[in-house]
Amino acid sequence: MSKIPTIGDSESSFSDPVIALTVDQVCHRLQLSRPSVIGLIKSKRLHAIKVGRSWRISQQSLDRLVAPPQDGAQ
Repeated sequence: MSKIPTIGDSESSFSDPVIALTVDQVCHRLQLSRPSVIGLIKSKRLHAIKVGRSWRISQQSLDRLVAPPQDGAQ
């Protein structure tokens, strides 16, 4: 019988565990206001998912937002 992979399991097919941040956590990290972060989400510059009445932002989405532009990209 095969073992069911779990998040964080070294033999798992999952690459990295997903860290979900709240809007307030993103505000603190970027030193932006809450309306500014919501604006980034609504403009689709920052990918987020709605969970109930609140937003969750993955660490990977936040990293993509603040990463320097690649060569050739504007």
